Amino acid sequence: MTKAITCTVIGRLIQQGWLASVYDPAPAPLWRDPRSIHRVITLDHLLRMRSGLAFPVAHGDGRVTLGFENSAVYQDAGDAFEAAQRSIVATVPGAVYRYINSGLNVLDAIIRDRIERRGLPYYETLYGLLVDRLGMASYQHSADIAGNLIASGAGFATLRDYAKLGVLYLQNGMWDGEGLLPQGWADYALTATHTGTSYAACFRTNIDRLFPDLPPDTAWASGASDQRIFILRRHRLTVAVSNETDHPMDLIALNHVIATAIAAWA
Repeated sequence: MTKAITCTVIGRLIQQGWLASVYDPAPAPLWRDPRSIHRVITLDHLLRMRSGLAFPVAHGDGRVTLGFENSAVYQDAGDAFEAAQRSIVATVPGAVYRYINSGLNVLDAIIRDRIERRGLPYYETLYGLLVDRLGMASYQHSADIAGNLIASGAGFATLRDYAKLGVLYLQNGMWDGEGLLPQGWADYALTATHTGTSYAACFRTNIDRLFPDLPPDTAWASGASDQRIFILRRHRLTVAVSNETDHPMDLIALNHVIATAIAAWA
């Protein structure tokens, strides 16, 4: 869920003029050497999990292999943003989809840099850009030891507040009569653009028909404990669900429940 929040904040920065385009090189604070291959990575690559980033993993037998999931940002990194930016580039940026956490924390390093270079307070400004504007009063975001709000996870809110993010996308970025997101951002964020994956820009899509009774253009944010915010734009409907049990959510039953809700809403 926090990844979807991070993606939306990137949209807010573009709307504010603090960033120009998702197709520009990602202006990470530690990626300013124009000779570095990291300068090939765009914001779009980071948002769509196509950055090519990886990190070395040392094994007890002396072997060193490449790691990609990078849950180390939660357990090992004193500064998750620095650790993410120091990831190596293992595959050509844009070429391969691989779900990792590093890219999202590079994005939040950019967000923090864009805020602080303007002399603004990091926490207050980041909350004010999105969650406070949407009235997500329950939202809380955990930080690492360096004070970075971890972009790949560690955000918490009630389902009712998370549903407000879905409503923002239903309304094409409009909120209380004001455009919070650039024109076309909802289409960009909620549309998968590469063959072989249903992942869009920090949102998942139903083009692979994981939920067979829902439209293929259904999109959702996904988080721990089977949290999901479904965005059904053709039906003008948002559905937020969670699962606080030790058992996986029954996706067949969930498919039926949401299809029933669509029929009732219609």
